[in-house]
Amino acid sequence: MKFSRRGFLGAAVGTAAVGAIAGAAGQGYASGKDSRAILSTSDPLAELITPISNGWVLENDSIRVQVSTASGSITITSLYNKLAGTEYQTVANGRTLFEYEVRPESQTSSTVRADDGGWSIGQYRFVPLNMTLHSGIQPIGRAIEVDLTRTNAAIPLTVTAVFEVYEGETGIRFLTRLKNNAPSAKLTIVNSVVMAMGFANAAHTLHYPPNSWWKSTRGALSPAPEDTSHPGRAAEVPKKVICVYDSGDGWSFSPELNWKTQKGKGEFNSANQSMLPPWASINAWSGMQYIHLKTNPESLQLVLFPGETFDYIAVNITVFKGDLVDGKFADQMHFRKRFRYHDTAAIFNTNDWDHRDRAGYNNYDNPNDIIYGVENFYYTDAIPKAEQAGFEMVMMDDHWNKDRDTLELSPGRVPAIGSFDQFTTTLRGKGLLFGLWFSLCGGNHNQGRDLADPANIAFKKAQIKELIEEHDLAHHMIDLTEYWQNSSVTSYSHPSDNVYRKAVLSRNMLNEISDEYPQYRPKITSELDIFPSQTDRSTSLIHIPHNGWNTAGCGVTGEDLSIRTAIVLFGHLPVEATYINSGKMTGRMEDYYSYMYARNTKFAEDPSNPNNWPQAHIELMGVFNQWRRSPRVHALTSEILRPVFYGEGWDTRSDWDIMAGPYIWMYTDDDRKEALVIATGKMGYRRGVSADLRWLDADHNYMVSDVTIDDTGEHTYAYRGTFAANALRAPGLPIDLDENTTRGKAFWVRRVEGRNLQVAYEDEFITSVEVKATRQSAVVNVVGVPNKSVTVMVVDPIRNIGKPVSVALNSNGRGFATVLASALFPPVVSRSRFVNPTMIEAESAGFAIDSAAQEWRKVDEGYASGGAWVLATFTADGQWMEFTTNVPESGFYRVDVHYKSNESRGKSALLLDGTQLGETYNHYYTIGRYPGQEFRERSHGLKQISAGEHKFRFVCAGTSGSKREIGVDYIKLTPSVRKTWQRFEAEAAYSAASAGTGVENVSDPVATPANSGTWHKLNASQAGNWVEYTVNVPAAGRYRVQTTIKRHAQRGQYKLLYNGSQVGGITDQFLPTNLGTYQYAEIDEGVINVAAAGPVTLRYEVTGKASAATGYLLATDSIVMIAEPYIEVDEQITVPLWASVTPVVQLRDFVAQYASLSDLVWSIVDAPSRAIVTLDPDGRISAIGRGTAHIRVESVYDDKIATDITITVP
Repeated sequence: MKFSRRGFLGAAVGTAAVGAIAGAAGQGYASGKDSRAILSTSDPLAELITPISNGWVLENDSIRVQVSTASGSITITSLYNKLAGTEYQTVANGRTLFEYEVRPESQTSSTVRADDGGWSIGQYRFVPLNMTLHSGIQPIGRAIEVDLTRTNAAIPLTVTAVFEVYEGETGIRFLTRLKNNAPSAKLTIVNSVVMAMGFANAAHTLHYPPNSWWKSTRGALSPAPEDTSHPGRAAEVPKKVICVYDSGDGWSFSPELNWKTQKGKGEFNSANQSMLPPWASINAWSGMQYIHLKTNPESLQLVLFPGETFDYIAVNITVFKGDLVDGKFADQMHFRKRFRYHDTAAIFNTNDWDHRDRAGYNNYDNPNDIIYGVENFYYTDAIPKAEQAGFEMVMMDDHWNKDRDTLELSPGRVPAIGSFDQFTTTLRGKGLLFGLWFSLCGGNHNQGRDLADPANIAFKKAQIKELIEEHDLAHHMIDLTEYWQNSSVTSYSHPSDNVYRKAVLSRNMLNEISDEYPQYRPKITSELDIFPSQTDRSTSLIHIPHNGWNTAGCGVTGEDLSIRTAIVLFGHLPVEATYINSGKMTGRMEDYYSYMYARNTKFAEDPSNPNNWPQAHIELMGVFNQWRRSPRVHALTSEILRPVFYGEGWDTRSDWDIMAGPYIWMYTDDDRKEALVIATGKMGYRRGVSADLRWLDADHNYMVSDVTIDDTGEHTYAYRGTFAANALRAPGLPIDLDENTTRGKAFWVRRVEGRNLQVAYEDEFITSVEVKATRQSAVVNVVGVPNKSVTVMVVDPIRNIGKPVSVALNSNGRGFATVLASALFPPVVSRSRFVNPTMIEAESAGFAIDSAAQEWRKVDEGYASGGAWVLATFTADGQWMEFTTNVPESGFYRVDVHYKSNESRGKSALLLDGTQLGETYNHYYTIGRYPGQEFRERSHGLKQISAGEHKFRFVCAGTSGSKREIGVDYIKLTPSVRKTWQRFEAEAAYSAASAGTGVENVSDPVATPANSGTWHKLNASQAGNWVEYTVNVPAAGRYRVQTTIKRHAQRGQYKLLYNGSQVGGITDQFLPTNLGTYQYAEIDEGVINVAAAGPVTLRYEVTGKASAATGYLLATDSIVMIAEPYIEVDEQITVPLWASVTPVVQLRDFVAQYASLSDLVWSIVDAPSRAIVTLDPDGRISAIGRGTAHIRVESVYDDKIATDITITVP
């Protein structure tokens, strides 16, 4: 059914309330409907603005602002932080509000100020601020608009000052509309202070993003760029600023700016030379006592045509009490209302841009070359796979519509699509949304329609509305460089304001469509401002349309927009505007959970390719999405996303350790009755954290249920305990990312209601639950999916016991369970101690370099750990670069280095305080050999390192590349319980091969990244072929075997045998060609028991090959033997019912520093075991039921060092 605007809005449209200030001059008012807003005859939020003598008070839950129009001026006389009880508008000469340098045509410039007394105060209007929902119009705020006209007729200017205030804990938005009153002459705003505020320079920290990464200062914030090393950097200035006073409160100042301003049409791959700064820059106390936003005239001079009115730059101000997180979150609360966000649960979609040759349409480079793709591709592959995976949307890229200005499909799309009607009808029938890349300019980069022309805007608006009304368009992606500068004077713009007009008119048009059609969700990409420069482009607040999202993230993770990119942008852009373009069908829940963070995640890989979309991974995604899109989860995740933990120091510093992770966030309902906590270790290395759930109601207790979905597709339900809200703040909720197969977790948090037994969670297949409970028992009546076994978490919050309970539903979808309190168990306790590596980021460590070296530089790159790495160029062997850092704790460490490889790289040795660690490595790699930008982690062995300052020196040791370059991303120190580590080169360790199977050493130039420059090849032709390598170990004992292999399209699969027994699983050396030509990988084979010192023979036997592999060959580079510690304990223990026992444990072959029993972690392995035993943190086992239970004891330093124990309770 088509959406009917007329029936939907008819009852809501009215006129604005109009009034005049007592005693004000200039009463003229042009009547008529305000076209910018949906106006209501009622004003349900009238209390947000209160008239006073000569002004108004704007007030919500957070802020109170007083506006005065006394004495021919307009000023903000007070801005009061209600949360902190603090007045901020205290610096008298900072209350200017605005200041414009105005130049009438053919005249000299003059300056007008909001407080100069030269204004005739005209009519004012109250305008309701509304949001259009599927269910109707929702009031969200109120605005006051005041007309100000210069009393000096020589300056023909009327300024309409607009003050917006939103309900709840939000802020204010200020903007002006400027009108040229001259009948025949133009009027130029040459320069301006857009907004000034008298905020005091008390002790503070300022946090600000000049690009995407945040920075901070304890001093002033200058409007000048910090980095002028090249034109692109010189165009970077802070886009906003958050001030955190030392008193524990603060404010945020967020102008609606562009990213940068393009001069002319730019040059492909040379965009830096044509970048100008944004339209305005922020100054906070640099050379003055207050703050303001001032325009950059080289980027913007607004030229008003005779009689024209045009919007000027808007500024958002919020206040808060607390830390940096509270400041960023105050902006999120405000942005949610300001940008009319609704229905914000995550959307997953396919997208064919990245596999266009498969789907079929115009060739990217040659629009005249038609590529006919797979016939009915969408109907045989894309749509069925998206439906099976539980996606919300299917995207179509009709080549961006860049080669034409119509709504007709390009000829190259017809085989795959058929027709628009067929496509959208099919999607509608499957319950899938329709998304489309659709250019506003109708041309390629820097081509097509000039969007500063209102006629072009009207034309494109009509097309978009037709797509919505005729084809159910739900998501509109807008790409290409559309905000190029028209260098000619036209009837609608001038070179000095052409880009600004494009952005404002486009944004306003998209807002109008969103306000008319609540199902419409636009997206703006980072290409609009700047001709493609993938490492130097992004978006800012001017690009955000109502209920839309952006691509952004310059310098964070490059073009691979990930959860890390989205987290960096928290506080800068609305969290509802975040976008991930790197969705993959990996079968890993840590990935799938991470996609929930963004408003939209694009899955770009070809769904018809089983290597990209394996069936098992699709099925896991379907299980996940069935849970994610279930009504209770969907409703909660439609609420605002609340940050919990983004890395150590994230709540106080702008330069926090974002690379470590984990990333944890939560959603709550308005009453804080329920919450959902999501955690992912994706892209990080921390194993867990005790998370501060700061957003709960401090006056209540909460029950926590672990509802994580494992990679197997099963929920690993567990009752985690009942806590006071303050306890969930400090020490916090322990989240152990090692508990499941991959590092993703989900927890449902529900407020305790009363003292009886109660349900803390009900699964996605349950429609409703009714509980009749006492302190001793509960009868749980369930309605849900017929013939389904469903799960509820039943809890006794007073005794802090609970468990998941299964309920079988009948053919009518009804069932019940009677649960006794005596059958409930103590909570499953996660570890709260986590040992993490020490990361030394090269770009931030102390640095020195040999004076004879040619050069060094920091390279900004999103794929690097900290967003940057260090490159040194040497001219001779022996030259060096050195990093100095403090190691926080003495310890026995494994030392690894993340290098950046390339064809220009040389060889290097690593010296720690003058002593070489490990071997010399070659960093040569042929460009394009595999994705991931050629970063590779190499191990330098084990070393005892004391706490304190140490020097890591990288010494040039030759080259096989074109230069003697060394690139270092980070140095990683990981506490190691293992004492010895030996590497054996495969070519030297080779001892035998199966009859008739050839072997060879390969040392061609492509192979030089191999250890010692050579790898060993088994020319296998079938399963059963094998190769043996013999290594020598210094003593009897347990050894972990690690193999470095070289993946390739010709490779087979193998198993490792020792003494005739298989070690570990099957390893596949096959590398699909779409992932690169080759790739080195370190494989952890498992542990073997060696009876005596001396030779050890390891057999690698071919077991088969992947269907896409073109051979059975095996490639082995090296073998590492690591002495493996172990935990010695009785693995079979009998405990009488109601008795307790603490097992006797011995730690064997551990590094002495890590051989304490207090370094062990005890856990119950599975849910049934919790009905048999309880387990204390020190390993004390208590039998509470008859049967068999399974527990595990492991080292806190390494969960691979573990022993499983079977407990029998007779």
